[in-house]
Amino acid sequence: MKLKNPFSNQKHQMNLFEIIDIDRLKEQYSMSLFQLIDFSASYDDCIYLLFAEDISDGTDDMFSDNKAKTTYKGICIKLDWEKSVVEDVQCYDLGRREFNYHFFRPFKEGFLLLGARCEKEEDNAENNALFIRRDGHVIKEFCLGDGIQDCITTLDGKIILSYFDEGIFGNYGWDFPLGSSGLVVWNEFGNIVWENRKYDIADCYAMNVDSLDRLWFYYYTNFDLVCTDYKSDFTVNPKVSGSSAFAISKKRRQIIMEGGYNDGNFYIYKFDEDENKIGDRQSVIFALNQWEVFATEYKFFKSNLLFITSNNILCGYYFI
Repeated sequence: MKLKNPFSNQKHQMNLFEIIDIDRLKEQYSMSLFQLIDFSASYDDCIYLLFAEDISDGTDDMFSDNKAKTTYKGICIKLDWEKSVVEDVQCYDLGRREFNYHFFRPFKEGFLLLGARCEKEEDNAENNALFIRRDGHVIKEFCLGDGIQDCITTLDGKIILSYFDEGIFGNYGWDFPLGSSGLVVWNEFGNIVWENRKYDIADCYAMNVDSLDRLWFYYYTNFDLVCTDYKSDFTVNPKVSGSSAFAISKKRRQIIMEGGYNDGNFYIYKFDEDENKIGDRQSVIFALNQWEVFATEYKFFKSNLLFITSNNILCGYYFI
């Protein structure tokens, strides 16, 4: 649908820009038998996409504990977000692996491949965190717990993990889950440097960081948005139940949030940083070249927002 009045029905229009056609990307790098497993923006402003050889038995599902040998490839897109211009695209052969990985992130001089699920039998736990160089050589691996909802890596070598209910309360042999607090910051050696000790998280639905590198998270059961600098924190309530994603604008004056249970919309809120208060919200409509588009998947990191449209186009929005 072409937009005649961008602000009809009092909706806030967000004009996306096209980054890359995923089908053409797969053709360019001979990945016709591969499927997209993960995509994200990161601290270096690059976009990372993880592809795996076509898996027909559902083992790419993070709620499955099945294992299958598969070949992984990673794509790194260097992007100038302010100019909306792709500067470079690199493809990395990540090797044939026996573990199912769901996250692909930059880490130090290489990459982190991370599986959302891992089993534990007595004192033996599966290593679901694999650290590799850009040539695919394995550096090290260790366990970061079961039931991982999302992953953020940082320039100084931290790994921020959120956990869903099975990773908090235990499954697959985990009587004392590593993610029992719902939110953990790990260092490059697999040691905990910070974890949530204040909020009763039963499922950490979404997390992000703002332009000051403060951690924000949204959790069940309170459905509050919490901001912490790891020493102090504050909470706002967006009046949304079950949202799967949110982001804070670069100037920290607005918040965008997915609508939650039974609501496929996005909403934008005013945010008063001086008072740490969230204001009224407005429904969002996405547009690409003045045509309304619908996002089938989305990932937000800081003020860099990523969307995949119904025709498999990866789009971006610089949320300032």
